[in-house]
Order: sequence, then C-alpha cells, then structure tokens
Amino acid sequence: MIQKSEVFETLYLYRHMQTEAIKILLPIQIMDASSAIEMFKSGIQLGLKAYYKSSPEHIRIDSYSEMNLATMKKDYYLVMYDTIPGGTGYLSTLYNTEEFSKLLQYAYDKIHDCQCQYEGKDGCYHCILTYGNQYNRELFSREQAEALFEKTHRTYKIMGNAAGFCRNHITDWRG
Repeated sequence: MIQKSEVFETLYLYRHMQTEAIKILLPIQIMDASSAIEMFKSGIQLGLKAYYKSSPEHIRIDSYSEMNLATMKKDYYLVMYDTIPGGTGYLSTLYNTEEFSKLLQYAYDKIHDCQCQYEGKDGCYHCILTYGNQYNRELFSREQAEALFEKTHRTYKIMGNAAGFCRNHITDWRG
C-alpha cells in the first residue's frame, strides 16, 4: 500500500500565456526591502486606480529580485502584468514614460493628501491599505510610502526617460 506522503512531495501548477507586462526596477538597495517593496506595490495599485478612474482587477503586480552582477547587490523589481491573455491595452498606455510618470504622480498625490494623517493614523483604505495586504499591516506606513514615492517621482522627473526605473516590454509571462 502506498503511503499518503509518498504520492506528492510538491505540486506545481503552471500556466503559460502571452500578455502585456511592465518590469519596474525599484530604487531600493537596502537590507530589509520587504517593507519598501510592499509599499511600492500598494502605491502603484493606488496610482492605477486613480489613473484609470476604476479598479483594473485584471492587472496583477508581483515582486521579485535578482542579483546584479555589476554591483553584486540584489535588484528589486515589480512586474505589472495583465491576466487576460493577449492583454487589454491598459499597460501599453503606460509604456509611454510621460503616462507612467502621471501614474506615479497620482500615487504620490493620493498618499500625500490622505486625510488619515490628520486623524493620527499612519495609513488607511483610502491610501496604502487594501484588503489584499491586510495580513502584512506591520510593513505599511503612509509616511514612509509618501517619502518613497516623493523621492521616486522627483528622480523620475529629473531622469526624463526613466531608464533606471522602468523597462517596458511585451513579454511571455509565466505565472
């Protein structure tokens, strides 16, 4: 008789599709990057909602890191991708760096102007908190997110083409 533990040790589900994606190099090179990554992810989602004046639920954002062999440090990325095969065109609009800059500005404005700061709170559902990040609340701070997005947007405007922040392409996304 086969024991239950002998049947499956690990099970991986795999889906392959062609879609739109944007790979964003985050401007962080810190030891404890998990908090900054989650705040960037939340801020980008907030910017998407403001930019499109809706909640594009078919756009997902995942994070990952890879070793930069030139600096011997980890580079941290967010990958925004469309879950609808072939893409919907939402992300292709953001390939234009001026449009992506608007999204960053919307995110910064929403975080900066949120009324929760005047109520003694450091984040709420109108700025960086969402149902999706409810189990990681200790990683979130409206004040820190504001500082991250202010620095990012200011640097993005200075760079003009944002070569260090955004690598735009349509790709095969496996997830």
